[in-house]
Amino acid sequence: MNDQDRFEYEVSREEYGQWLDKQDPWWVDYDRNLETQNCEKEKDMKAPKSDIVEFEKHPAKTVAVVCTKVLDLGTHYNEKKMKDERKFRIDFESTELMQDGEYAGKPFLLIANFNFSMYQNSRLCQFVEAWMGRKFPSQDEADNFDLDTLLGKTALVNVIHSDDGKWVNIGSIMPLPEGMPAPTPVGGLITFDCDNPNQAMLEKLSEKTQQKIKASNEMLGLPDNPPTLNQEGQPELNDDIPF
Repeated sequence: MNDQDRFEYEVSREEYGQWLDKQDPWWVDYDRNLETQNCEKEKDMKAPKSDIVEFEKHPAKTVAVVCTKVLDLGTHYNEKKMKDERKFRIDFESTELMQDGEYAGKPFLLIANFNFSMYQNSRLCQFVEAWMGRKFPSQDEADNFDLDTLLGKTALVNVIHSDDGKWVNIGSIMPLPEGMPAPTPVGGLITFDCDNPNQAMLEKLSEKTQQKIKASNEMLGLPDNPPTLNQEGQPELNDDIPF
């Protein structure tokens, strides 16, 4: 823009401003403040507060436990890994009792989640071996191990917290030492197998766990998805979740 053009532009702006002063107030306010009005906020935009319930956390310590649930959760699609995975869960009642709220005096519940595989390098197989205090001599014995026999069995576990303090996990497990009092379950013992579903057992589980099982491929009647094999022809291990 040269000097002459700039002068004419400034004069035009001045004339336009003088013209605006003669117009109705509503039009002047609208025209002069249009951009400002578009940018101003009557109040801050904030996300709704989440309904997060803070539950009492099991202390990080070594404690005796008893197995109360052995659950085949069925096959579910893992969006992160983009494939189906069959899930398995073992629940324990702790000898440590809750102190707060409506559950005060009741035992803490500890949960261990796994991929459902007894391949000898899998987390589930290693967890069971540590619990029994011995390794399976062969893959065949591991494959044929009846996981229902874990119900009601006691153990000594090391309870740990995640670095951010949000999660409670079983860091390790071992047989209950001789002479240590064996805990007895307060609730009932429950087992569920998606290949041989028992409706009565299913209805004893929490609504959330029931929904998880009912959404599995097995319960929906979807075809099985064979496990992915590595270059050695062995199942790929994807045990990302700690005990």
